[in-house]
Amino acid sequence: MITISATVHTNGAVYDEINVTPLALVPAHTGSGFYVDADYSVAQSFTATTDGYLAAVEIAMADWGSDSAYAQVEIQTDSGSDTPSGTSISSTETQDWPSSISWERIKFSNPAELIAGNKYWIVVTCSDSYTHGYLWVFNNGSVYAGGGASGRDNDAPSPSWATESATDDCLFKAYLCAHDTVVRFFDGDPGAGGIQIGANRHLPPIPASGTKSASVQWTAIAGSHDIYVVVDPADLILESNETNNKAYKSLSVGGVEVISFTVTDYDNDSIQFGDANPGEENHPADWGGSLGAVTITVGSETSVSVNVQLKGTDFTGASTISIENVKYDGDADPTGASVLTTAYVTWYTVTPPLTEDNITQVYYWITIPPTQSKGGYTSTFYYQAIKTSP
Repeated sequence: MITISATVHTNGAVYDEINVTPLALVPAHTGSGFYVDADYSVAQSFTATTDGYLAAVEIAMADWGSDSAYAQVEIQTDSGSDTPSGTSISSTETQDWPSSISWERIKFSNPAELIAGNKYWIVVTCSDSYTHGYLWVFNNGSVYAGGGASGRDNDAPSPSWATESATDDCLFKAYLCAHDTVVRFFDGDPGAGGIQIGANRHLPPIPASGTKSASVQWTAIAGSHDIYVVVDPADLILESNETNNKAYKSLSVGGVEVISFTVTDYDNDSIQFGDANPGEENHPADWGGSLGAVTITVGSETSVSVNVQLKGTDFTGASTISIENVKYDGDADPTGASVLTTAYVTWYTVTPPLTEDNITQVYYWITIPPTQSKGGYTSTFYYQAIKTSP
């Protein structure tokens, strides 16, 4: 798997067209308002009805008292408990209001990406002293089903957001970007039958003379490729130059190396030597019929030569038994069997191409020292297939 990335530049002003119709809104107030100052922060939730980027919000507030600090506005995700999570997904913007209630639009330089059905919070804070910040007016008639107001007492010993109100909604309007920036990647020229790589990628509006990056995962195929990237393929964004939205890079992909390696034990109950007596030689582990204690499979899709290696740890229990008391072989006869060690040792090599899976049975035997203490003992056996050295 290869990650393909592209950096998208804008050579002119930011493309920031905003939808005329709000995504969500509470347009009129019937109650008073919530103070927003150093002592108290206020938030209003809303539910996204479609995917997109939140370009701006409008908030109805009034400057209250003699403020010396402007309000800070950002978008946060929901905690899952109908309160702001504390995780911001937008830029934090600064905004002032006049002394009378006024709708002011706050545009986000870094819009929040919204997912349909998810809840989000417009969070407003201010560092001015009590009653010298702002007043965010609200409607107390349960007019918006997609969210509600919340407040946080910043003077509390452990400040936390109140659960979303079932009746009060702060006045707001939320607007999506009219169009996000769609980016597509292709293996080959899309105008000559190129195949799209992955799904469309979506970027928010790009700042003037700024950049944004998009990427996609590609399951590489060996050979030479021209990888194209196309921006705004449907020409939804009005531009002074519509001819510079496609570019490509040539690359060469080497053969993909695959190692398929599976180890299974007989009866799926681990390797069992059962009961053995001190001084007993070549006591076998469990196996049955044509199956050894372990079956090793190197899959036919393996594309490189591999060394199959084994090792084990010393047995522990009432005392210890050296792992070198264990032998292994590919048949049920211990004659000529190899000794297991604590370091990996190559047992055999598998070389492709393989027309079918390479399957090897592993049989084990253990010799118990004559003076071994009775009791249960355990060890761990390891297996690996590693690419052979060139």
